[in-house]
Amino acid sequence: MENRHAYLIMIHNNLPQFEILLQCLDYEKNDIYVHVDKKLKEFTPEKYKKIIKKGNLFILPKRINIKWGGFTQIECELELLKEATKRNHSYYHLISGADMPLKNQNDIYNFFENHYGMEFIHFDEKELRNEYRNRINKYYLFTGKKKSIIKKIINKLFLLLQFKKNRIDNNIVLGKGANWFTITDKLANYVLSYEKEIRKMYKYTLTADEMFLQTLVLNSEFKEKLYNQKFNDDYSSILYCIDWKRGNPYVYKEEDFNELMNSKMLFARKFDINIDKNIILKIKNYILEKEG
Repeated sequence: MENRHAYLIMIHNNLPQFEILLQCLDYEKNDIYVHVDKKLKEFTPEKYKKIIKKGNLFILPKRINIKWGGFTQIECELELLKEATKRNHSYYHLISGADMPLKNQNDIYNFFENHYGMEFIHFDEKELRNEYRNRINKYYLFTGKKKSIIKKIINKLFLLLQFKKNRIDNNIVLGKGANWFTITDKLANYVLSYEKEIRKMYKYTLTADEMFLQTLVLNSEFKEKLYNQKFNDDYSSILYCIDWKRGNPYVYKEEDFNELMNSKMLFARKFDINIDKNIILKIKNYILEKEG
């Protein structure tokens, strides 16, 4: 298989920041697949296709109105994987428009070539708590951060009616973690082979985008291929700098530049061009200069 990488990007705002991210990912061995949230009206594909000089940029024609916590998150990931697996790639990286690479593309390629066959998936813990199990064990009619009082009441009443009902087989081992990942072509196609089951199991659930891949892997042979086998909420399992102690997560600023550049991680989140543009530009200039 040709050693190409696919970047699967979900964006919903901050288009000037997305433009910088594209410049950082433009590389002759990269194919970039982008899903633009349906709510983002001002997006014009032609403008961003002109940015890519070395690799390839594919904008998904289907635009989903993504709602926090809903199945639309998973649907978007499946659509990105379906489009990307039409071409051969050794690795698939799911990132958001709020992320940045911390290394140049040569270093990123060398790392994954040296660890080829490993799966980079984050897990919060080994034993899933009941509060998370209930997020997919019951039906939720409404999701999203901004629900009306009526929708919240209907959700609660509907949950009460299901007090004896469990959607998930108790024999299935459930996992939870970050939805950002780096996976092999073999696992990407394995996920898509279970699309029908994924839709049945996770539609009308809550924040299942943090569980569906972890659960699928824990109940498969891919569990033995995990880069981190400790299940200890360690973001080095996906090679990310993410700081939940200083924020939700913390938005990196210019004063964090040395900390990020001196880390062994390949990616970081979260960045916001409206909060600190300088850190984003400094990272871009640093890694592009290193790439030569």
